[in-house]
Amino acid sequence: MSIKPASDLTIDSASQCLLKSIESESILPVGLLVSDWQQPRESIKYLDANELRAGISETAERLKLQLLHSVSAAFRRHNSFLPIQRLPPEILSASIAHTMADIECHNHQQRLIQLSTVSSWWREVTLGTPSLWGVISSKDPEWIVSLALERSKDTPLTVLYEGTSYSSNLHGGSSYRDSIGPGGFFVLVTPHAARWADATLPLLGSTDDSIEWLKQHPIQLSQHLRRLNLGWDGAPTTDNAITRFSGHAEHLRELKLSGLHVSPTNFLHTLGTSRQILSLDLDSLVVSSEQVDSEPPEHSSAATPIPIDLPCLTKLSLRSLPPSILGPIVESINASNLETVSISYVVIDGNADKPSEPFASFTARLIATTLWVLVEIRSDTIILKPLSPIPPLTTCNYNLELRGEASEVLQWLRFRSLSQMSKKYSVELYIDSSSLDQAVIDKLMHFPEVAAVHLFGCRESWRWIWLLSLPDAVQTESGDSKPVVKSWLWPKLEYLMFYGDYVNEFTILSALLTRRACSESFSQGIFSSSPALSQMTFKPASFSTIQSVGLCLLHSIESENAPFLPAGFFNESPWESVKDLDFNELRACISKTLDLLKQQLFQVFALICRRRSSFLPVHRLPPEILSVSIAHSMAEIECHNHQQRLIQLSTVSWWWRQVTLGTPSLWSVICSKDPEWIVSLALERSKDAPLTILYDGTSYSSNLHGGKSNRESMGSDDFLRLVSPHTARWADATVPQLGSGHDNVEWLSQHPIQLSQHLRQLNLDWHGSPSTDNAVTRFSGRTGCLLDLKLRNLHIVPTDMFRILAAARRMVSLDLDSLVASVRQEHEDEPNNTSPPMIDLPCLKRLALKGLPSNIMDPIVQHLNPSALDMVSIDHNLVVQGDPSIPSTHPDPFASFTARLVATRTWTEIQIQSNGISLKPCAGPIRNFAIRLEGERVAILWWLRLRSLPQITREYSLQLDISSDSLGENPEQMLIDNLMRFSNVGSVVLWGRRESQRWIWLLSLPDAVQADLVDSKSDKPIRSWLWPGLCYLRFKGDYVNEFTILSVLLARYGSRPTEGAGAPSRFVRLDIRPGENVWRAEVFDRIKKLVGPSCAVKWVKPQ
Repeated sequence: MSIKPASDLTIDSASQCLLKSIESESILPVGLLVSDWQQPRESIKYLDANELRAGISETAERLKLQLLHSVSAAFRRHNSFLPIQRLPPEILSASIAHTMADIECHNHQQRLIQLSTVSSWWREVTLGTPSLWGVISSKDPEWIVSLALERSKDTPLTVLYEGTSYSSNLHGGSSYRDSIGPGGFFVLVTPHAARWADATLPLLGSTDDSIEWLKQHPIQLSQHLRRLNLGWDGAPTTDNAITRFSGHAEHLRELKLSGLHVSPTNFLHTLGTSRQILSLDLDSLVVSSEQVDSEPPEHSSAATPIPIDLPCLTKLSLRSLPPSILGPIVESINASNLETVSISYVVIDGNADKPSEPFASFTARLIATTLWVLVEIRSDTIILKPLSPIPPLTTCNYNLELRGEASEVLQWLRFRSLSQMSKKYSVELYIDSSSLDQAVIDKLMHFPEVAAVHLFGCRESWRWIWLLSLPDAVQTESGDSKPVVKSWLWPKLEYLMFYGDYVNEFTILSALLTRRACSESFSQGIFSSSPALSQMTFKPASFSTIQSVGLCLLHSIESENAPFLPAGFFNESPWESVKDLDFNELRACISKTLDLLKQQLFQVFALICRRRSSFLPVHRLPPEILSVSIAHSMAEIECHNHQQRLIQLSTVSWWWRQVTLGTPSLWSVICSKDPEWIVSLALERSKDAPLTILYDGTSYSSNLHGGKSNRESMGSDDFLRLVSPHTARWADATVPQLGSGHDNVEWLSQHPIQLSQHLRQLNLDWHGSPSTDNAVTRFSGRTGCLLDLKLRNLHIVPTDMFRILAAARRMVSLDLDSLVASVRQEHEDEPNNTSPPMIDLPCLKRLALKGLPSNIMDPIVQHLNPSALDMVSIDHNLVVQGDPSIPSTHPDPFASFTARLVATRTWTEIQIQSNGISLKPCAGPIRNFAIRLEGERVAILWWLRLRSLPQITREYSLQLDISSDSLGENPEQMLIDNLMRFSNVGSVVLWGRRESQRWIWLLSLPDAVQADLVDSKSDKPIRSWLWPGLCYLRFKGDYVNEFTILSVLLARYGSRPTEGAGAPSRFVRLDIRPGENVWRAEVFDRIKKLVGPSCAVKWVKPQ
């Protein structure tokens, strides 16, 4: 929609009206400024032009302002109909507040100022909503902070001081923004302390103004306060100003104070009123030793202290606090509600006779939240951490640092803290070879409930393992009148860890033997049982039951041995009746009976375990789902680890073993890296499932632990002996060393390789060079699903190969290398003159044929469609039969295939090599092919020029790559003649001095090529230019001088250029490779004039 201006008539009328108004306002003669003048012309000469211009300009500006004001009113009227402008103010303010929640604090005010300038309605709503302006950041300029404090009115404030220089901006990047000084910021926000809801001021006392304010005013806490983070700028000392608090903060959730000088009574009273705190972090607080004069009466020392109860507290961090603050805080905290605890405490006196302080009781309650506690012994610090074998049992993650003399700390921990424990717990000690004196060692030896010990260092490992072997290592005095009690060190020890380099084998054996002799043994795992189940103890059978069962067993022995043992032999038979009895046999009989009973009991135990395991979810899956899950996980296991992992899975449980043994497809991966017994077992358990066969001759391979290990493969002869009877089940077979042993050669001589419908990939390789003396590898059956076939160095029957390829219409990749065709008929039921079946591979993408005889090559390529192939690599020894110039009566399939392959590309390169000819496409990986024809080069060029390329029906171009090194010092003239007679030559690349000069000279002759036709007028052979369609020429500037190339261009494109059907085409590009000799600039100018503007002449100057 385009808005048009006012009409000319209206504009003219408006101008007349304005001019008349100027006349009347300026008391000018009537009609002086309008078109119909009523005054004589002489009155104009008294007019000041500059003043008139100024008057008209001022009129125009006023008119412009009036029009813009009208436009603004129209826009406001238009905007008032928009949905966003018709929202009620409470909804619009809520929407803005929701959007501002994602804005960082230091960008909050700037974005809000931007939003207030969107429209008058938005400005009215933002200014009328004080809660939007309640975010105060030190990154904003002082005027913005003052403006926000004013506009926020009585709303709660979020106050944040940031000292960083760089911060993110509204454009998504970062920019340099200095903060207001901490003193200036503190002066601005402290008068509004009663409105703080979230305050972070980490640099209190950084200026004299803020220190003076703190001396005269307490920090006013209010019901709005949710989070308070205050820190002193400098080291904590009693010389700092006291930070006092007034008011109550019932809704405070998080409190963090660092380095402040506080009054204990004032601070604890404030903390006692804040029952909803979730996180408490106090660091390096200094307490005042004197009463503050201006302290409120309700906070004075005479007032009754408020008990500190924090039922909602989940995170606690206390570091470097005096006992007058630490004790009242931890005295009534419920440790079971805490999730994270970090405390650093200095133990001064560990005397057991003194009463326990509140922190000792709190430590005991904290340790009671877990079943295991880790005690790490250091030179000046003892660290306590939770430790649990089952993570869910650890309800609280705590870290207690008890600093002080190690012996005093251990005594304090043992007698004042752990002595208050009422529930069962276990201790794990970490002992290092740091400076441990005898006092510390004595305290550790008497430490209670030690169940696990980690030893580090040679000295301590020797010391403590030697002490563990002594039955009287620990001496305890029971009293004045009672003797000293000696006992084992840590009798409840279940777990011991040390380094084998520090303790020899005889020392640990002696410790184990002495403890075992006294029925003290270690558990085999890290923990003997789950702590949750350790309280469930099974008692043995009762004595009466054992006695009754024993009598039954003895009576059964009597009855089983009735001819030799009389009835009642074990209770009342006289000794004379059994004087010839062999008591060794009787003892063996009783032992055997007990072994059978024990075996029966453990069978029942195994049934109970299986019954218990059957209730696990993974053991209640249907067998088909479990087998699919195992197969899915096994797909990521490498072939050489497949069977070992499967055997592991089959031993998980009885149910898993049933499923794995009942799924033959899981056992179908056969690799030579596995031992012979595993291969035989897998072949047996796979039943009729299709097999993946892989022979891997490498020494090192990855293992199931993620590393590498040396695993020798089974011999190829043994491997083929195991897998060859199952060829009818091969689905993916890679056997690269056929014929490496006498046994598999004998087997191949007697049995064909049976192909089946399962076969997808087949890779066979004869061990050695190809020869007709090798055993013939025969194939039987057909496979329509074969996708990848790779055969190398095999001696085969061609009809077998043709039958396989004719049936495999879905084949994607075919790689045949150095196959030898059998000269004798292997199948007597097939006549000698049978034509091979048609081979059509519509899905083939990759073709590699190398060293194949023609009787195998020709039937394969006869019907292939090269346009569907992505990669072709052919290496063929071409033997040309007869004279290529005479049309052959027999079709040449390979010549036709080569022509169809060349026709897939617009440009094809023909490279002359020392022992053959190669063809490949010029630049571009769309269809990549490479054909290398070995043999007599003259015959190959004849064959290519007269039999293959003439079959191409579409337009194509050739590039000849001619090198002096490849052609030799004295090339045959027939070779040169064949190159000269090639048609469709559009590009020539010359290498070497001799050939460059030869072909450049030939290009300058109009009668260089003699055709086979004869001119009807002169009865002479027709002669023509060499390669008249040539459009691209490349050579090196050092091999051809500038005069020679000028003569060529003058001859082909001179002042009298040749015209007619045989006239040479003009060059499109002339590429002269740089050399040592630099051509003159005038020569290049002359060359460009001769070839014309459509030809690109490229010359790269030598460096």
